[in-house]
Amino acid sequence: LKIDLNGPRNNPQGIGAKIVVRFDDEKLLYYEHHLTRGYMSSVENIIHFGLGARENNMVVEILWPDGNFEKIQKVKGNQVLDIAYEDSKAVSVDELLSPFSLKKSKQLFSEVSKSKGIDFVHEEQDIVDYNVQSILPHKLTQNGPCLVVGDINGDTYEDFIVGSSAKFSPMIYLQKSDGTFVEKPLFEDTENKKYEEQGIALFDLENDGDLDLYLVSGSNEFPIESAQYNDRLFINNGKGEFKAAVDKMPMVKASGSVVRAEDFDQDGFIDLFVGGRTPLAQYPIADKSFLLKNNQGVLEDITDQMAPGLRNVGMVTDATWADLDNDGLSELIVVGEFMPITIFHNKKTSFEKWDDSGLEEYSGWWESIASGDFDKDGDIDLIAGNIGMNNLYRPSSDRPVSV
Repeated sequence: LKIDLNGPRNNPQGIGAKIVVRFDDEKLLYYEHHLTRGYMSSVENIIHFGLGARENNMVVEILWPDGNFEKIQKVKGNQVLDIAYEDSKAVSVDELLSPFSLKKSKQLFSEVSKSKGIDFVHEEQDIVDYNVQSILPHKLTQNGPCLVVGDINGDTYEDFIVGSSAKFSPMIYLQKSDGTFVEKPLFEDTENKKYEEQGIALFDLENDGDLDLYLVSGSNEFPIESAQYNDRLFINNGKGEFKAAVDKMPMVKASGSVVRAEDFDQDGFIDLFVGGRTPLAQYPIADKSFLLKNNQGVLEDITDQMAPGLRNVGMVTDATWADLDNDGLSELIVVGEFMPITIFHNKKTSFEKWDDSGLEEYSGWWESIASGDFDKDGDIDLIAGNIGMNNLYRPSSDRPVSV
């Protein structure tokens, strides 16, 4: 089917017109009319649609640049169809179908933030990472904010905390019985506002029935030995008020990314995995990761004893715990940049890297991972988020990216 447009006096060639050819099977062809195709290049004014086996009973719709519209029924193929602007008329947007207007569908979600008392705006200083390391594929100073959910004040309602950038405080949102939230800063002092949280965990450190707080520090905007890379632990008094507990954790110093809680040795106390990203100006070298055992209310770094392969596993971006072999013990699954989806098999007294899981071949710029029985067949599945196709490198198995 060829179409010849006869536009208005000020646009006789109909530049910018949009045309849809619809078929009986609800499939369609769509075209926007432009004649130029680059520098000193153009195409003829006649529009050509390849129809394949479809030749009859088509519907042609045209939307002119000024909003006028025409619909032509029972169009046959193998012809030149003349469409004149003077035969069109103005219509409202509500009368137009997709792709001329947004496809009408049942709305699954609606914005309720303001009605729930949530008015959060993340603030962050814009830092040019490339002045420090020009080969970076992306910035490492603007990863946040992170988020964690839990009943902070023991009233049975779920609250949440949003992490902050340096010079600001994380924000606590306490839920009330009517479903609305009350906002308050986690910190009022200047010292704690110097850090940038990359990950947050709410977990019961002491088995006293309330949720304590672990904050992962990171963001490559501080000197490499800065105290701003030290992780912090805070004890909950049961009312949602937190007090620092430096005596209940080892020194965890790295440009971190994530923390995931799990009682991996089944001793009744929740343990932690803390992932490291990359030190300042050393991309793509991995920073340290940590396996922290909860020894009756005190965190201990047991990485080198139980999981030596975990210490410098890669530039970690996310992790999850899941029982992949149905033995009652949770494995640790770790993802990150320039690394495969990596599984550490839980032997209860040690963690061994699983080298024959089938996932070790899937190297990528992984950003996220989640676990669950998605197909309801009784075992745990994984879903992982990669960098996607919208990037300069466009890596593939045939043409991988390397550093």
